[in-house]
Amino acid sequence: MESNEAREPEERIENGKTAYPPTSVELRSGGSNGLTANLEGAVDIDVVSDLRKYIFKSIRDARVQELTVDCSAVFRMDTAGVALLVELWRQIQARHGIFRLEGVPRAVKKVLQLSHLDAVLLGAGEKPAEEKTAESVTEATGLISVHGLNSFYRGRQVLFDIRFQIPGRRVTVIMGISGCGKTTLLRHLIGLKPTEPGQIAVEEKDFGRSSESELRAYRRRIGVLFQSGALFNSLTVRENIAVPLKVHTSLADETIDIMTLIKLHLVGLADFRDFMPAQLSGGMRKRAGLARALAMDPEILFVDEPSSGLDPITAAGLDNLILELRKTLGMTIVVVTHELESAFGIGDQLIVMDGGRILAAGSPEEIRESRNERVRQFLGRAADERRTDAAEYMASLLGSGKHASRTAGGRA
Repeated sequence: MESNEAREPEERIENGKTAYPPTSVELRSGGSNGLTANLEGAVDIDVVSDLRKYIFKSIRDARVQELTVDCSAVFRMDTAGVALLVELWRQIQARHGIFRLEGVPRAVKKVLQLSHLDAVLLGAGEKPAEEKTAESVTEATGLISVHGLNSFYRGRQVLFDIRFQIPGRRVTVIMGISGCGKTTLLRHLIGLKPTEPGQIAVEEKDFGRSSESELRAYRRRIGVLFQSGALFNSLTVRENIAVPLKVHTSLADETIDIMTLIKLHLVGLADFRDFMPAQLSGGMRKRAGLARALAMDPEILFVDEPSSGLDPITAAGLDNLILELRKTLGMTIVVVTHELESAFGIGDQLIVMDGGRILAAGSPEEIRESRNERVRQFLGRAADERRTDAAEYMASLLGSGKHASRTAGGRA
């Protein structure tokens, strides 16, 4: 029996970005005061503004008081699409009409549930339909490949021949002791530190040969949660989350407000949207930073030390959210951490580093079974043995060799 579930077409790469067929909307009359909108394709941040204007204009021109949105041909929707539905629902309900969703695919339902809007929108008149089971699943592929990456600070080498792949739609965890090179590697992956040609490829495109416009396009596809949160102290939490949307899109303020609230709901900060960063705890600032990293619905999310400074309950909640983002939105997520419990709890692939080198890479089970002594020491939380050269230590305290020579000459 053929399923009516929307099937995701084969992806293709255009200008270094995954390309989908354009979103389309078909409007048809549903009676004297009714209108049906058929949404089709991928409803995302690049098209939601045009869709919103198109539908709203039709509603105004036709004096529509009842709107039915048919989502059966939608195969992908992010929070920009959800914001569109919220705006339509709000306007139609304000006119005392009826807002009805029909044929909502499983993938869209998951996004609504993650955004805590399923009860509002699906309860606003969704027509009962047979549950579909067919889902589009893209196999994990090497979205980002690192080939022999070397890195230097003021002539001192800090990364040595780093080689691994980051599969798409999976969680890759990079872990190791402090100072092992994790953050430097992250800076290369997000484009903050220049990379030599041939060392990093994004979807088989040489990252080191990217032009400035290509780098800007790549940065629009990623979200970054910095270790400290990196919020703007002069802006409220809500205004911080809205910054990337105002800079990189032409969305209406109403849509931006809805998307901002959706992101804050995701991280549990909706009630603190008008607070200033200085009024938040450290954990709350980190969650606000995550909300901002998610503002543009990124394909790739980079997270630097998500559990650092958080209590166990908040840290576990953040881990669960990362897993939900991967499962529901199909995000590729790269996490840098030294928290073992978190790493093994969320990681599909673990990379263990030390001294600027990769010691082991593989699944959590493969890392647990590693026979590398340094890896086993890291997993066993065993401290390094302290060794001190007494003569060298004394020389450093006394002003190195100069004082020692003077003392030796006096004795002679």
